[in-house]
Amino acid sequence: MAPAVEVPLMVSALPVKEAIGRSDDMHSIIIPPKTLPLPNPSLQITADHDLKQVEVPVYQPGRGEVLLHIKATGICGSDIHFWKTGRIGELIFEGDGIIGHEASGIVLQVGKDVDNFKLGDRVAVEPGVSCDHCWICRGGRYNLCEDVQFAGVYPNDGTIQRYKVHPAKWLHKLPDNMTFAEGALLEPLSVAMSGIRIAQLSLGRGAVVCGAGPIGLITLAAARASGAHPIVVTDLDAGRLAFAKSFVPSCIPYQVSRDLDAQGNAKEIRSLFGSRQYDAPETVLECTGVESSVCTAAYTARRGGTVVVIGVGKETMNNLPFMHLSLAEIDLKFINRYRDTWPPAIACISGGILDLKRLVTHKVSLEKASDALHIASDTKNGSIKVTNKITMDEITNWGTHDDFADHPLRSNSVDQPIQSPWSLNDGFSHNPTYLASQDELRDIIFSIAQSGASTRAGSPVTHTAGHLGDEPRLLGSHTASKYLATREKNKKEMIYLKNYVREVAPWLDMFDSQNSFGIHLPILAHDFPALHYAILAISARQMERKNGARDSFDSLELYQESIRLLSPLLQVRDANVISTCVLLCCLEMMSARGQDWQRHLEGCAALFNAFDIHGFSSGLLQAVFWCYARMDVCGAIISDGTQGTLLKSSRWLSPGYSHEDAHQLFLETGSADMYANCAVYLCAKVCELLADYTGFTELGHDNGCTD
Repeated sequence: MAPAVEVPLMVSALPVKEAIGRSDDMHSIIIPPKTLPLPNPSLQITADHDLKQVEVPVYQPGRGEVLLHIKATGICGSDIHFWKTGRIGELIFEGDGIIGHEASGIVLQVGKDVDNFKLGDRVAVEPGVSCDHCWICRGGRYNLCEDVQFAGVYPNDGTIQRYKVHPAKWLHKLPDNMTFAEGALLEPLSVAMSGIRIAQLSLGRGAVVCGAGPIGLITLAAARASGAHPIVVTDLDAGRLAFAKSFVPSCIPYQVSRDLDAQGNAKEIRSLFGSRQYDAPETVLECTGVESSVCTAAYTARRGGTVVVIGVGKETMNNLPFMHLSLAEIDLKFINRYRDTWPPAIACISGGILDLKRLVTHKVSLEKASDALHIASDTKNGSIKVTNKITMDEITNWGTHDDFADHPLRSNSVDQPIQSPWSLNDGFSHNPTYLASQDELRDIIFSIAQSGASTRAGSPVTHTAGHLGDEPRLLGSHTASKYLATREKNKKEMIYLKNYVREVAPWLDMFDSQNSFGIHLPILAHDFPALHYAILAISARQMERKNGARDSFDSLELYQESIRLLSPLLQVRDANVISTCVLLCCLEMMSARGQDWQRHLEGCAALFNAFDIHGFSSGLLQAVFWCYARMDVCGAIISDGTQGTLLKSSRWLSPGYSHEDAHQLFLETGSADMYANCAVYLCAKVCELLADYTGFTELGHDNGCTD
C-alpha cells in the first residue's frame, strides 16, 4: 500500500459494463461545473509513464448508481507499477487514465432504483464491477469475471478525483466508529482476508508472512487475529521489520539475507520455529510477488503445507522449485483480488478485532496527489500508507441545478415585500412556514441524536476547525473584507454579511478571544452553504428586529434554505454542522417568546449530548458549545426557577470530571475566556439548584436550600 489520494470514481448512466468507463466514451449527463461547490481535479497516468493533474467532468448518477464525494484514497503498489511500467501483466495503460481504487466517501446524490443509500451516507468503495451474468459470476466467483471493470485500471477511471459515480451495488456502508482512512484500508484488507481464507489458517499453528509492506503488514495483523502462532515476518528492510514488530509485538522478524539463496534463507526461517521438521510452518503467506521470495516460501513451508501467493509479481517465473513442491506436496495457491470480503472486513475494524490506523503514515491533499505517488514509491520516506483526505467543510447538498441561482438574494432587483397579517413581534415566529421548518429541523435533529446516542463514538471530527487554534490570528476587518470579496454576491447579501461580522458576531464572541464566530465561521462558510445561509439568516433577522422591519421576510427564506442544505448532513459529527445548528438556534431564540425558548434549545442539547461535545472539546466546537450554554442558562433563568438547563451541567465538563473537580478544571486552562465560561457554568449550577428546590417545595419537602 502506498500513499493515498482522494478521488471519486466516474460512472455514467450506462449498463454495468460501461458504468465506470472512460469519461470521453460516456453519454451520460454532465453536471455543469458552475453548480459544483469545488472543482474536480484528478491524478492521471499518461501513456508515456508521466503523471498529470487534470480537472475532469462530473456526471449525474444513472440508474442504480450513486454520486460520491471521495474522502480518502489509498495509493496501492499497483498504482506505482502502472506509473513506472505502464502495465501489470495483460493490464496496459494505453492512454491517459485516472488511477486509484482504495477509497471511501460520502453519498451526494443517488440515481433511480437506489433505495439502500441516501444523501450523507458514509461508504467504502468496492472497485471491481463484474458483469453479473457470465457463468463465473453466476457461480459466485465474481472476482474472476473476464469482463470486470476495475476502477483505476485503464480505461476505467479511478478514485483520485473529488467526485465520482459508482454502482450502488458495489458500495458498503461504514459504521460510525470507522474513519474514512479506515474505509480506504478495506480494499487492501480484503486482499489479505482473501489470502487467509484460502490458506485456512489453523489456531495455534505457525505461519510466515513474506514481506512487510502494506499488504504484508495487514496480512500479518489478520493472521494474528485468526489465531496463527507463532508468526514470522520477513523482509529485506530492517526499518520495515522494526515497524512490523511494533505493529504486531508477538511476531518474530527475520531480515532476509542477500548472501543466502532461497534454500538458505528458508533454513534460517524454519529454525525460528524449532528443530523438528514437525515444527516447520504449516502456512506461508507470500505478499511480495518477487520470484526469489516465492521460492523461499516454497522451501520454508513444512511438507504437506500451503503457500499462498498474495503479492503481484512478474508475468512469468522461470525458477520455481517444481520438484520440491511436487515431492513435498506443497500446496501452491494464488488469489485474484477478493470476493465477499467487505462485510467481514468492516466487522473486523468496527468490532476492534483489527486496528490498522497506524498504517496511514502520510496524508496528502488531492491538489498534491502526485506527491503521494512519489512518497509511496521511495522506501527512504518510510511510508507505509499515504492517504489523501478532504474535510467535511467541502460537503454540500446536491441537486441537478444551481442551489443558489434561484435564490432571492441572487436577484438584481429587490422583490416587493410580502404582505402579512402578522405583527412585528410575531411576524417571524408565528409564520406557519417558519413553524413548519423549525419543527422539521427539530424532528430531524432528535432522530439523528437518538440514533447516535447509543454508540457515542461517532465519526471523528474531520473539520478544519480543529486546527484553527494553531493558525495565526487574523484581524476581523481584514478577514471579513477578504471573505466578502471572494463571495461576490449581490448588494443585499453583502449587507447581511457585513452586518454579521460587525454587529452579530461580536455578541456571539463575547467570551471567545479567538473570535470564532466573527473570523473562523465566515471562512468555513465559504465552502459550506448551509453555514453560509445560517450566517445570512441570523444577520437578516437581527437587522429586521433592530430596524423594526415589519414586512421583511429575507431571514425566513434564508433560514429555510439553510435547513434544506443542512438536513441531509445532520448525521455527521462535524464542526460545520454543529455550528450551523447553533446559529439557527440563536436565530430561533431571537424570534421566539420567552416561554418557548426551551423548545428551541432542545435540538442542540440533544446533538451535544449524543456527540459528546462539551465545554472542553477545544477549538471551534468548544466556542460553539459555550455559545449554546449561555442560551441554555438564559432559558433556565426565565423559567422563574422551575427548571434547570436542558443539558445538565455535569455534561459541560470533560468526561471523568465531577462537579467537585470543576474549579480546578477551569483554573488549569489559564484562559480568561474559560474563567468567563466558568461564571456561566456556575449560573447553570445555581439554576439547577433553584429548580431542584422548587421541585422539593412543591412536594412539601426541603432539599437543604433556604430562601
